[in-house]
Amino acid sequence: MPKVIRYDIPMFENIIELTRKKIASHTWTHPDLTTLNDTAIYSELKKTEEAIENIIGLRPAYMRPPYGSYNANVSAVAASLNEDVVIWNFDSQDWNVPANESIARYDAFLATNPSTVLALNHETYNTSAHVVLPYALKLLKSKGYKLVTVAECLGGQPYLKPRWRWPVNPTKLKCT
Repeated sequence: MPKVIRYDIPMFENIIELTRKKIASHTWTHPDLTTLNDTAIYSELKKTEEAIENIIGLRPAYMRPPYGSYNANVSAVAASLNEDVVIWNFDSQDWNVPANESIARYDAFLATNPSTVLALNHETYNTSAHVVLPYALKLLKSKGYKLVTVAECLGGQPYLKPRWRWPVNPTKLKCT
């Protein structure tokens, strides 16, 4: 059973909003998982899974390994937690280049008419969130792409069954 965390109602409402978005795992300390043994890989994924479940009450079904670096061991450990490894087919390089270059990368990639676009972007960068992504979304839509979640694309569910039950009514929480 996880530790009880006290939430006020506005925080609970923010958590509910988060569950409308799709959250996946990305490890606890952002290591290259291929350099770790199975126990360390498991620890990285498990800590992240538990943190996500403690915050939103759901466990992620997907994980994106840092640097896109994975091997059979990483896949096996993820599978032991019922998580699928997801890798992108397009890197906007928004973490490495100015916004205009990231946009040019989108233009060039979409000019090849790929059947599927699973893009890597980092919304933690202001220009990614407010310049690159709005441009990319408009471009993708204009080219007829349907925007879906990874789970929808793969025909799966975004979350796994929680290991504990989230209270139905947050106003009845008796945490101190």
